[in-house]
Formats: sequence, structure tokens, C-alpha cells
Amino acid sequence: MHTTIMPTSTMNSQPQPGRPASMQGFDDMTPLSHVSIIAAVFLPVGVSIIACAIAIAKSFRGKRDLPSRIASYIMMSSLGFGFVQVLHQIMVLTSANSDSATTALAAAAFFFLVYVMLSQLYLTLVTYLRIRWQVRLELGLFDWYLHLPCAATASILGLLFYSYDGLGALGLLCLSSSSPNGYMVTLSIAVLALINSVAALACRRSISADLDEANIHVQTAESDFYQASSIFSTKSQDHTSFKANKSHLAQEPVLDSQTARLRDRWIVQLNDMGISTRLASMVTVSVFIFAPIFVSSLAVSVVQGFGMVDLAANVLITVILNSLAAGNAVGFLYSCRQATRTVSDDDVA
Repeated sequence: MHTTIMPTSTMNSQPQPGRPASMQGFDDMTPLSHVSIIAAVFLPVGVSIIACAIAIAKSFRGKRDLPSRIASYIMMSSLGFGFVQVLHQIMVLTSANSDSATTALAAAAFFFLVYVMLSQLYLTLVTYLRIRWQVRLELGLFDWYLHLPCAATASILGLLFYSYDGLGALGLLCLSSSSPNGYMVTLSIAVLALINSVAALACRRSISADLDEANIHVQTAESDFYQASSIFSTKSQDHTSFKANKSHLAQEPVLDSQTARLRDRWIVQLNDMGISTRLASMVTVSVFIFAPIFVSSLAVSVVQGFGMVDLAANVLITVILNSLAAGNAVGFLYSCRQATRTVSDDDVA
């Protein structure tokens, strides 16, 4: 098993044999560089934890619909992901760690990350089926039908991650490492993120098309309704014209309450769906950021060995992952603010 970062006081010493190649570039850094890396890691973690905590508190105020409940589960997982990273980073920087402890924490963080992505994908599927096809998915008490498959899959992948030699013990929670296994794990995360992004954006586009059609229908009905109703507001009409206009009014289409209710339901669901779209957009962007980093890191590694480039990639990955968690929470808070009312499960089912 690989060893991890040494204490700050020994950073300038000669790298020890067996030390991960991606961490050896850390030895030649100045104290200011150490501070910069710590700030780059802890700042997004702190923002993520604060935003997720506020979003969770917000989500439990009143009874909300299923997509919002799933979003709160995603936030909890993001919160756990942030705390695990904080513990991992403290242990690495203080050297109060062992290979097994840091690897276990990295596996836990990997579990939370996979759970977030699977839950987000489930949110997309549930929202699409309910709105597009009016299909209700029974989730059981406390939504355990959701938690069980997501947690089981994330646990299996987390154990596989834990079993790989060296992964997670590389410091800075690095999901890319100097080994083929490290790049394989990161590539699998990128592929899952890309699938998640495409599904969420496709769902958003499909629902938006239905919403536009419903809005046109409702606006036409409202226009006909108000045009017909305005006849009664004319004060200068005689009895004969009033009766004729009243007969004409009876034939005018009126506002379809079912359509209006469906339109309102779509609007509320779209507000919740905005969470998935915002996070999916951030994940998509991060995937495109990942690709050149890993390609350049691999190219430089082939030419002159692993070192600072790989370390920089590790730091950037940590920042991006925490930014995703924070973006999820911020997107949820924004969608809650945009929603004009709170609906129950019966209203959206």
C-alpha cells in the first residue's frame, strides 16, 4: 500500500522510497504553496457544507413533493461527502493517519459521490415518468425503494475502490493517480456523470416542450374566457342585446381548470427539475475539464514522470467535486425560491 503526505515540517526533506509519485512534487513546494493548496481544497468544502446544510433545513419545512424529497437526500449525501473530505484532508496534512484509514475515508467519499449521481439520475427518471407518462413509482416507507438500490450500488463500487492498492491513500483525495487503476476509476466517474447530464438535459427539454404546449392552450382559453366575460361589463347594452350576448357567451370556451391545474403542476415540477438541470450542466462542464487535465497529465508523465502536473490535477478535481455539491445545494435553494407554492404528493402524482 502506498504511503501518504508527510507533515508540513518535513515537506522539504528528501522523498522517501515508496512514496507515491504524484505526491513527490509536494516536497519541493514553498509554505505559501501549501497554504494555497489547503485553501483550494477547504474553501469549496466549506461552501458545500454550508450550502447543503441550509438547503436540507429548507427542504424539511412543510410537505414537499417527491422530487424535492429526493433532492434533500442528494443534499445529505453531498454533506457527508464534504465532511469525509475534511476528515481525510486533516489526517493527510497532519500525518495522523494510516494507509487503511485514508483509504477507508476515500472509499466513503467515493460512496457518497456515486450515491449523489445515482440519486440524481433517479430524480430525472421519476420526474420524467410522472410528468411525461403519468406513471407513479411506488417507493415504499421512507422511500426505501430509492435508498436500497442506490446505496447497494454505491457500496459495491466503494468496496471495489477500497480494494484497489494505493487508491485513496494518495493524499488530497485524489481520484486520479499514477496508476492505470486510478485513471480507470476517474474515467468511470466521468462516464456516469456524462450519462447523468444527458438524461437530465433530455428530460428537461422534453418537459419544457410539453409545458410550452400547455401554456399556449391555457393562454388561448384564458383569452376566450376574458373576451366573453367582458361582454357583461358593458353598461350601455339593452335587454335584447344582453340576451343575445349571453347566448353567445354560453357557446364560448371557458378556462379549462384541469389544464390550468396541469400547467401549475408542470411549473412546480420544472422548478424542482431545475436542480437536476443545473447540476447536470455543472457535471457536463466538469467532464470537459477533466479530459484535457488527464490527457496532459498522462502526456507529461510519459515524458518526464509523474509530479506536479498530477498533483495539480488532484487539487483541481477536489475543487470541482466540491463545487458540484455546492452547486446542487444552491440550485435547490434557488428552485425553492422560484416555486410559487408547495404541493403535496397527491397533487403531483
